[in-house]
Amino acid sequence: MAIFDREKGIVPTGLYEELISTLKQIQDSGSLKIGEVDLRGAPITAKVPKDMILSGEGVKTINPRKHQVESVQAVFDKQRGILLESMNAGKSAEAYMCFQLLEPKVDRFSKLLFIAPNKSIMKQMHENFKAYLDTDIGIWGDGQKELDPKIVCATIQSIASAIKKPEVKLTKKDDKLLERMITKHMPIIMQGTTPRNNLILYVKNYKPEFKYEVSEDLKELTMMKNTLRSDREVKKYFKDSQKQYDKLLLSKDRKGFKKYEEALDFLESVKVVFADECQSAKAKSYQDVFGLMENARVRIGMSGTIETNKHDFYYPIKAVLGKPIYSVSNEEMISKGYSAKPHIKMLNFNEPADLEQQVQRLIIQNRIPKSQQALYRYQQSYRIGVIENKKRNQLIAQLAIKLSKKKEKMATLIMVNSIEHGENIEKYLKEAKVPYAYVQGADDNDTRTEVLDKVRSGEIKILLATKIFDAGIDVPNLKYFISCSSGKSFVSTLQRIGRLLRVAENKNQCYILDIVDRESEYLYKQSQERIKYYKQEKFEVS
Repeated sequence: MAIFDREKGIVPTGLYEELISTLKQIQDSGSLKIGEVDLRGAPITAKVPKDMILSGEGVKTINPRKHQVESVQAVFDKQRGILLESMNAGKSAEAYMCFQLLEPKVDRFSKLLFIAPNKSIMKQMHENFKAYLDTDIGIWGDGQKELDPKIVCATIQSIASAIKKPEVKLTKKDDKLLERMITKHMPIIMQGTTPRNNLILYVKNYKPEFKYEVSEDLKELTMMKNTLRSDREVKKYFKDSQKQYDKLLLSKDRKGFKKYEEALDFLESVKVVFADECQSAKAKSYQDVFGLMENARVRIGMSGTIETNKHDFYYPIKAVLGKPIYSVSNEEMISKGYSAKPHIKMLNFNEPADLEQQVQRLIIQNRIPKSQQALYRYQQSYRIGVIENKKRNQLIAQLAIKLSKKKEKMATLIMVNSIEHGENIEKYLKEAKVPYAYVQGADDNDTRTEVLDKVRSGEIKILLATKIFDAGIDVPNLKYFISCSSGKSFVSTLQRIGRLLRVAENKNQCYILDIVDRESEYLYKQSQERIKYYKQEKFEVS
């Protein structure tokens, strides 16, 4: 990733260190002098009480651990960065603590925003914020929009949707010219501090693409060059044109632009922002949203699964949030008894024995071009070897059924990457007539809540789920996990195990059964990557 955005002419603040390092290399040659001016304003400071306790009606009392107090203090010391803490370190409690301390220090015109990766986590955090902070908390997502309170919990999807500028199709000739002047010509002419010189050079070098641009665009630009005599006049021209364009668009879609402007105004007012599960902040939705929060003095991401050594993955996240400012490892949490100890059992699976040959026949039959064969080979290996593999799916169901018959209230989690794969496993659970639940993305929040309550009570001992439960579920009695989706994603691998790490009564150990598909080169290599992750986290592997 390049640290300089050529299109916008900016360097993200999270990559400030990289910028200075690059500039100093130029400075060493004697051709540049560097001066640094911090324009962010005064930091929002506080001393975190060591005896801080969080309590509220309907929620458990939180007596923060030493690492949680240190983590919160790091937020105030650094103002920006990532809390890179394992999945059971209590990051949510740290968010409650931070917001309780930050809220009185932010003026009444500014907002504190908590961004959740999905509506389930948003609702859970919204209720807990209300209980622990004993104040009104706004919500933005799942059909709700309450932005008046000082603290707001929102989903990234709702914010990203709101900041998409409404598309208006203009038909009149003059209106389309105005649109081109604002969207195509103005950004180039208004770059830098000498817009009139830019205008003169732009007209001189302008090469129209279409005939109408000669009679309309070039004519208007030439008129501007001949009549606008100063930078101030050029700026005024575009300022007036922008107002005219905004008024035009508003007349075409008043409701859409009202929603859009409301979102922009809200993000501009954000002084503090926390992003949960920020390993997703590489996505365009996060990048766009954070790009509009220029006044956010405190920017904090929370995650347990960021590979800081993979720059293509890490740098976009660092660009908007900064680097890790406090870390807690799985090993540390396990050694202190805060997390259950995982035991990984790798289960070899060798069917179908002719998997590679089946895939090769498909490549020949379907005349797959050589340039597309690698992707096609993997897709078919996964379909035949994982999703539609009857014996494999039957084995998964049998393992879950056997574990469910143990005389304990502990449950087994099976996670799949596709609805079809889940349905293929579900067929064998139905045939065995055992209590189970299959939860998918289409299920509403009430359905998910009801299922999780039944799992917690021991009424349901087998939970089959799609990727919706990769993050954000709190079910302490999940003790067993059947890793049956193959794959080599560091984030998914550790997040799914993280669902089991919660310590509970009669549970300080958890067990992961990971299926190793030996008949496919692709799938086998992925299993070796997972083993590498397990060993990296100091998990016991056999």
